[in-house]
Amino acid sequence: MLLLFSSGAAAQDGKSIEKLAFGESDEKVEAIAALVASGTPKAAEILQALADGELNTSGKRVLIVRGDSAVDAVTGEKLAAVPEDKEDIIANNRLRRELAGAIAALRLVSPKVEERFAAAKELLGNVEPGMLPLVKKALGAEQNAQVKAMLEQIAAALELKSEDRALRLAAVQKLGASNSPSAKTLLIGFLKDEKEIYELFMVVDEELKMMCDICNEGGQVLGPTFDYTHRLIDFSLMAQGAIEEPATAPPSGAPSPRVASLLSDEGLIEKPAAPADDDPARCRRFC
Repeated sequence: MLLLFSSGAAAQDGKSIEKLAFGESDEKVEAIAALVASGTPKAAEILQALADGELNTSGKRVLIVRGDSAVDAVTGEKLAAVPEDKEDIIANNRLRRELAGAIAALRLVSPKVEERFAAAKELLGNVEPGMLPLVKKALGAEQNAQVKAMLEQIAAALELKSEDRALRLAAVQKLGASNSPSAKTLLIGFLKDEKEIYELFMVVDEELKMMCDICNEGGQVLGPTFDYTHRLIDFSLMAQGAIEEPATAPPSGAPSPRVASLLSDEGLIEKPAAPADDDPARCRRFC
């Protein structure tokens, strides 16, 4: 089974190498993503050779040429001499950007913790969706707490772009629990996404429909406003020594005020106007 897996991975790498050498710009980018997803040592060697200007073609063959030595990049066969008709594979600026991130991603599975740390740190601000399988693979094997924390953030950043809403919401929770400034930046970008805003409107609309089925007079959406709950707790208190009992007032017998009245008195919401006689009983108001 291991042999079959290895031969299958080698065949897949071979197709990606040929596409990387002979394909158009978009095909080359796809080939880089495929090599990263494979996570094989051969993939790392090929991408590094391209970044170093050592990847060449000779006819239909793809070669790694270092000095007077040439090796077939697909089969690993060593050539007797460097072909005279070899041609360099040129990486444009777009391809170089993709290569930098791809090589960093493949270093996530390095046996050296310092290399994994440097790779994870580099990927925090530059990660592509195609890297998610390798990031998860590295996350499952990582033992270093610092590297693991960065990998979790990288995985969450990638899952923010998922088509699955449940995955996106789970990623929001993970990033929200992080103290990293980059996590907050990712969340701000997520909240500005038009697709997320539209889906939030849909959720609010459904909740308002349910509210109207329960409340005869409909309901009102409040917000966005400043969070007024900070007035309920004094965060300057320190739990050191005895804490004085809070002062209490004698019961007045007056009914407790409604929350809406308190918010209105503080200027956080508008006072509702008296309904006209011809207003429908079941109405909804969007703010």
